[in-house]
Amino acid sequence: MMNRYRTIKDIEKRRYVNELAEDLVINVVRIFHFRLFAQEPIAQYRWIENNEKINKVCMKGSWNEDEIEDMVVEVCSFPLIYKPFPDAPNGYKVCTPARVLPGQIMKQGFMKKVMNIGTSVLEYLYPSNYEPAPSLHIREDEYETSSTDSIESD
Repeated sequence: MMNRYRTIKDIEKRRYVNELAEDLVINVVRIFHFRLFAQEPIAQYRWIENNEKINKVCMKGSWNEDEIEDMVVEVCSFPLIYKPFPDAPNGYKVCTPARVLPGQIMKQGFMKKVMNIGTSVLEYLYPSNYEPAPSLHIREDEYETSSTDSIESD
């Protein structure tokens, strides 16, 4: 399946990568099916959603501490593994933090601000309960026309 997205020209490297796929599947099944249920209380996992704010307590990644307030998750490559603990401040104990690739929060540009203002004006002018006036539909076959009614060009 992955070969649709990449091309490995070196035959030895391609064989090595294909052999890794089998090990990867075995490790995923071992971690998420057996190891999580072998603990008491049973550990749970959660994939971090895209555009979720960075949380240093339950996420690991490469980011600048000064810019962490303006960062969100762009990609989560490994889920957060945790155990529910009612005594913990956030209600859970982190076993393995999620591995994430951070991204910057997009600053609202000028055009987006203009669009938001335009949307607000339209919502003010046309509230959700606004019903437009019925349109006038005229069917030509309802009226008789005579040859004197038409305009002839000379």
